[in-house]
Amino acid sequence: MKNSKKSLTLALLIGSLLGTGSVLANKIVDQINITSGRSITLQDQESMALSAARVLRHVADARIAIHKKDLATARVDITSAQTLMKIINQVRPITDITYNIHTKASKKHKAIDYHDTDKIPLEMIPIDMEQTFVTDLAPVKQAAMKAAHAHAHYLATKSRNKNTEAVAPVEDQDIFTEVAIPFTPTQELLNIAAKELNMNKGKNADKALELIEENTDITVIEANTPVEHARLNLLKATKQAYLSDTTKAKASLEKAEKWLKKAAKNADTKTRAKIKNLSNTMRSLKKKLTP
Repeated sequence: MKNSKKSLTLALLIGSLLGTGSVLANKIVDQINITSGRSITLQDQESMALSAARVLRHVADARIAIHKKDLATARVDITSAQTLMKIINQVRPITDITYNIHTKASKKHKAIDYHDTDKIPLEMIPIDMEQTFVTDLAPVKQAAMKAAHAHAHYLATKSRNKNTEAVAPVEDQDIFTEVAIPFTPTQELLNIAAKELNMNKGKNADKALELIEENTDITVIEANTPVEHARLNLLKATKQAYLSDTTKAKASLEKAEKWLKKAAKNADTKTRAKIKNLSNTMRSLKKKLTP
């Protein structure tokens, strides 16, 4: 009897999927919309990046204090880092993902509608790399040392043979380091560190703070083509112009123009289109920098 019921159920299911020979219209309609729930101004973005950088500064200082057995100072640094995380949370952008699912009405059934929205805040918080203390992070320091060694090798090679340039000088290498902290793990680890410090467990607190540094995402971007050199220098000039550092912005813009000229010499159709777009952006920025 049980087997016959299972067979009947399976037959009905297959029949509903295959139909009876007629073309069936979709009974369920779904739609997903992704919109900006909370946008962020460029000034807020800069403030958020600075706040994230200060979080790492306080984490580093707290670890130093813990190693010196100065737990009171470490607590102050952790509290400051937690305050900065609250500031970041208030301004970080949010993306709204809206789900709309509904069934079509029929003679037997009414239409059923489902609406819901997930609010997804920005998780990876970028850091302003112009904050020099970020070089305290080991991976960034290693990248800087690698560039310095390359430059030293270039100078040594050039002194031996003036007609040879085996390694390009650091000034001609566009290397940008992007750093970001994951918001949720950082906030949770700070809370753990604070709790451990309140119980005078410095070693446990230090382990939590060490994880914050290890979780920090560090990406080194190096330009390998003239167009990439131009693009990265243009991005740098744009940021410098926003920060009202006109002198540096003009210097970066000049470098971008030189790289575009090099790119134009042997450019294919796709590259020429990129050069055109970059040139238009550069002209616009140059007008803004010219009083």
